[in-house]
Amino acid sequence: RLLASGLPNPGKYEDSGPARAKLPILRRLLASGLPNPGKYEDVNQEARKIFTLNTFEGLRLEYQRGLSQSFGVGHNVSLQPAADQFGTYEFAANYSNGKHLLLSQTQTNGDLQARYILQATENLTMQIQSQLTKTPHQSNAIANVDYKGSDWSLTVKAGSYAQFGLSYLQSVTRNLSLGLDFLYVGKLPMGQPPFFMSAAALRYSTN
Repeated sequence: RLLASGLPNPGKYEDSGPARAKLPILRRLLASGLPNPGKYEDVNQEARKIFTLNTFEGLRLEYQRGLSQSFGVGHNVSLQPAADQFGTYEFAANYSNGKHLLLSQTQTNGDLQARYILQATENLTMQIQSQLTKTPHQSNAIANVDYKGSDWSLTVKAGSYAQFGLSYLQSVTRNLSLGLDFLYVGKLPMGQPPFFMSAAALRYSTN
């Protein structure tokens, strides 16, 4: 008797007509049909290739070898007679297995750089990068989370020295994309004051 109230069944919430009518409108607003512009970091790399002249005086040898389908090593030798250090050697070891990618590079002075990348989903990527060195106050680490939307990309960063960053890149047209980047570093080594930096980017592509 308690359960049988005699009232009509109200139906499911999603069966409501006005609520279902709003879904196609929301889909049209979110699905712009524009391509994904890539990450904000990609714009910086493209700009450096154009405006930075990468010159090298000396001899550089690079050798890479895959030991298995997942593991490979590399050897990099640089000879620069005009530099303070005549030659350098770097040993690289890389591991890849499905969604996981691990990159490392070790120099003869003991400095180590390592990067771990996890492709969690098709749109979500997480990355941790670290640098260990004998130089005081120079070892650091930073973590990135990248999310790729239909026509936009978002990156959130957090790392050593109380570092926090946020970057966003949006496709405006099929050829034009606009982006913003914010970075705050609150605790620099050697007693330096904290600083905040912001930047904007515009990229036009004919592809």
